Amino acid sequence: MSFLPKTHAKSIGRSRAFNKEMTSSPDILLEKISSNLDRMFDTLSYKHYEIRNISLLLIQKNWAHQKLSYEFESYTHDRKVIFQQLKKIFYDIYIPGELYRKT
Repeated sequence: MSFLPKTHAKSIGRSRAFNKEMTSSPDILLEKISSNLDRMFDTLSYKHYEIRNISLLLIQKNWAHQKLSYEFESYTHDRKVIFQQLKKIFYDIYIPGELYRKT
């Protein structure tokens, strides 16, 4: 048994709940996702990580959720490429008019 620290993370989760500000606006939701991405990039930059896949989870007012993942062809830390893919995923799972409480 070893108690040494891990050499690398298997995943980096970044999410935010906004229960008092639930919204169905795609612009506001993408703003929240962008904020989460900024927080993730702080970790990527600090630890010199790259990612191979990314997942997006949207949680509705009634706690139902949609999740979709994407695997890049190679490891990357290009924020623009990652955000463009997140936007594609977002529009694949976003339901217009549905209230969302968490990204």
